[in-house]
Amino acid sequence: MGVFRRISDIISANLNEITEQFEDPEKMLKQAVREMEDSISEVTGQTAKAMANEKTLTRELQRNRAQHQQWQDRAEKAVEAGDDDLARKALARKNEHQKVVEALEDQLESAREASQTLKRQLAGMKAKLAEAKRNLASLSARKRAADFRKKMDSQAAGLTTDVNDNAFAKF
Repeated sequence: MGVFRRISDIISANLNEITEQFEDPEKMLKQAVREMEDSISEVTGQTAKAMANEKTLTRELQRNRAQHQQWQDRAEKAVEAGDDDLARKALARKNEHQKVVEALEDQLESAREASQTLKRQLAGMKAKLAEAKRNLASLSARKRAADFRKKMDSQAAGLTTDVNDNAFAKF
């Protein structure tokens, strides 16, 4: 069993080495930034939907509260007019709207919490994206500087050998 494990480790190490040769950190960071931007656009859409749902529930709640009050007023007017049957019907409708109002209040609270959570997540994702972009800019600048230094060193080394070769050739 030890032989198979060692062979597996050797193959794995060689494959990792080959993969790392083709791996460019700058390209990988750019890809990560693109993926983060895609995620942010998706979460932005979800946040907008949650906020729209919250506004819709708010309007629906206000409408049902108004109807609740209207049926209360109608029941009071029916009692004043002496029409008990109409007052009972109005109170029954008022109770229906009261139940709807209570359910909508619960839904609205849940929608507000979801909306706030999504807003916080979106802000955190945007902060991480800004940090990743700063890291990408820093890495790119360091890579360009290293490439320039490498190019200058190779040119300086090339000039030195060319001058010496020309001098010896003339001699």
